[in-house]
Amino acid sequence: MRMRYRGIIRLVPVCAIWLALAVIALAIIETPAEPLAIAVSSIICLLVLLLAFRLSTEIFFKAIKLNKQRIEFTQSLTKPCSYSWSQLETVNFLNRWQAFELKFEDGRRVKVSLMMDNLKSFLQLLSEQLPRDKYIDAINQFAGSYGGKDD
Repeated sequence: MRMRYRGIIRLVPVCAIWLALAVIALAIIETPAEPLAIAVSSIICLLVLLLAFRLSTEIFFKAIKLNKQRIEFTQSLTKPCSYSWSQLETVNFLNRWQAFELKFEDGRRVKVSLMMDNLKSFLQLLSEQLPRDKYIDAINQFAGSYGGKDD
């Protein structure tokens, strides 16, 4: 099973790149006269452009391949990594990122976003391949983030 960002999610980086280019074009067209204003607008343009390209590489190139033996993934432009399920140390749910974070024995981490496809199969593999104590807190946090909290 392979997990990737699909559909409309793939439009986000395209829009971000166009927004970054529009900000840069506006900065070029409306160049301020003061050096401080030029420096600030240049920094803002650079940050927007870097964020757009970082987001784009994450969405276009991130892929997670799961089977009953291994977890293989690529993040942005890095080389592929492969781990067995036994090397998975902890599973957490990061409400702020709306993603499961898998932490491996060597310290490497990978986020499995809720916006990726095959999420149901991912959760099923978690329950089949890991002891309950490694993933149950993450599942409870995931469920709690969608309401049902009693005050």
